[in-house]
Amino acid sequence: MITGDLIIRFCIFGLFSWLYIVSGDISMGSKRGIGAASWPQILIVVIIFISLVLVIQEIYKIIRKSKNKIKIDQGKKDKVLTDQQKRLYIAMLISILFIVFLLKIGFFVSMLIILISFIFLMKFEHIPVALIIGLVSILIITLVFGRVMNVPLPRGVSIFRDISYWLY
Repeated sequence: MITGDLIIRFCIFGLFSWLYIVSGDISMGSKRGIGAASWPQILIVVIIFISLVLVIQEIYKIIRKSKNKIKIDQGKKDKVLTDQQKRLYIAMLISILFIVFLLKIGFFVSMLIILISFIFLMKFEHIPVALIIGLVSILIITLVFGRVMNVPLPRGVSIFRDISYWLY
């Protein structure tokens, strides 16, 4: 029996395989090594590998269930969202808002906002420690990609642009 998980995982595998093929047609500029232009392809390959592992896992589960002939009770499902499901939907909403506002407020500020949001969403106990670790991580990522690798990160507008120019 094919499950929805298998279909979704297979679609993700197919989509990113297609993106990898299409990205081969894009001019990557310098061929001297790994640079800013290579990162999308590297990430696509990683996602393809992970999705392939997930597809194989799901097929293995289906085969194992069919061999054991386990019948799953489809009974009445509870329509009330659990706390974990609510936090999942909030995390997806935060991620969508991050993408929407990334160009307006820039990479550094939007990463700070998403970091603080996820810290509270995960109900982390040591908030100052999490903020310090997150701030240092964001600074390192910004400096490595902005200065060392010369990857253009979104700078934002107005005061956010000034903050980004101050950093990188």
